[in-house]
Amino acid sequence: MRNILIVSNTTYQIMLAINLAYTKYKNDCVDLIISDRITDYQVLSSNVNRTKIFCNIYALSLKKNFPQDNRIFFYKTKFVQFISPVKSLSNKIGLNTSYDELLFANLSYDISILYRYLKAHNNKIKVYMYEDGFATYSECYSNFMMRFEKTKGVIGRVKRIFHRIAEEVFTGISGLYVLMPELMTWKPAFDIITIDKIDAGNIELINIFNTAFDFNLTKDAYDKQVIFFEESYYADGYKANDVEIVEELAKVAGKENIFIKIHPRNPENRFKKLGYATNKNTSIPWEVIAMNIDLTSKTLVTIASVAAIVPCSLLGLKYQGILLFRCLEDDGFLRKDIVGLYEAICQRYPEQLHVPKTMDEYRFLTGSIKKGDIDGR
Repeated sequence: MRNILIVSNTTYQIMLAINLAYTKYKNDCVDLIISDRITDYQVLSSNVNRTKIFCNIYALSLKKNFPQDNRIFFYKTKFVQFISPVKSLSNKIGLNTSYDELLFANLSYDISILYRYLKAHNNKIKVYMYEDGFATYSECYSNFMMRFEKTKGVIGRVKRIFHRIAEEVFTGISGLYVLMPELMTWKPAFDIITIDKIDAGNIELINIFNTAFDFNLTKDAYDKQVIFFEESYYADGYKANDVEIVEELAKVAGKENIFIKIHPRNPENRFKKLGYATNKNTSIPWEVIAMNIDLTSKTLVTIASVAAIVPCSLLGLKYQGILLFRCLEDDGFLRKDIVGLYEAICQRYPEQLHVPKTMDEYRFLTGSIKKGDIDGR
């Protein structure tokens, strides 16, 4: 039996950590770190602990102890933990087990700090990354990894040496765990390893997720025919015209048939003020909700949220999905590499996932789904 440590900084990462512990590492002792980069991480850690799928759960203040945006602290911490990782972290990380493998998903410097701490206990520890959603498949991760490759010029070589020392963990990765390797748009220097998708038909696994995220369908019914996913554009100051898009949708589908899943970072519930049904609980991952409701007669609409994609690509569920990023007059705030990847995924599921190029096409598509000309069953 091996000792495995997985670090999770998002609820999606926790879902994959649970699935890895349930499948690939089912015969090993798996510990999980849940960081303070997740809201109410201590409550969530307590809920995940109730699943009994992990040997130990650690709720750690990584964001507080290793702030990414404090540059002076950033370089000071890197120096101190490089000289004496165990001493510098002994009062911040209470991990006494010698681990055989470390798994993480984020491109953050605190992972290198943790790695050196663990390596001091076992210098043969193996390191693996696991996917953090579709961004892992994109140029975002490729561009980050390029800093460790050979480069020309004195300055370039100095920067490379610095990164290889300060962010040592990224130079010793044994493999990258992903769900859909065929979607990778870059080729890493390490192995790409396929992991099992989440089995949405496995009642035992669904119950584990429900316990971990304290799911209760009575909190939000999601009983409307159309579900629109609000994104954080409003909170971030971008003009995405999402209210106008929903109003256009209401003309075809009817306001009474639309449910708005609001984004937790937006400062006000704009859609509730307009008379739309909205969710109350914003802490439960959409993937968990999707596994607990019948989507076959529903239409999922969004501008550029993966919420309209993952129930199909990750969970194999049937429904109709519409992504509207090609209909925007001003799409300068969108990540072109990410939405390009979304479009490629939609092309793999043409009977379910649709990317209209104009608002007229959007209205026609919505009307066709309502009349039953397009059926997700």
